[in-house]
Amino acid sequence: GAEGFFDYTISLDLTGLDPSTASIFGQWALDNGGADILLNGVSTGNSNGNGFGGFTDFSIAANEGDTFLQGVNTLTFRVENGPGGGVGPTGLRVEFLSSTAAMIPEPTATALLSLAILLATRRRHRNG
Repeated sequence: GAEGFFDYTISLDLTGLDPSTASIFGQWALDNGGADILLNGVSTGNSNGNGFGGFTDFSIAANEGDTFLQGVNTLTFRVENGPGGGVGPTGLRVEFLSSTAAMIPEPTATALLSLAILLATRRRHRNG
């Protein structure tokens, strides 16, 4: 590859999940430098100076200020090839070690739960 920045992307679908509870933890290794990991085009502040010398941990979490969206999200791993004038191959290896996101209760489930509580409360008042 030529000298410059290369973007590797992956999409994550959070449909039916609460994006404010989302988090991802992993590690990445690359050739040459890891400039940043972007979530939906916004920097997460994760960089990697180890290059192909080994993995560097990364975390992306809503409670750390990262903004996941409802539905499809895009992670972009920005790799710099040949910093300092070198050229050659570019590459990236990512391992996702854990991820979390809470389910969003469906409106019908919430309505049924509310109705059950209301009926139980009314029944208790009639019997008591």
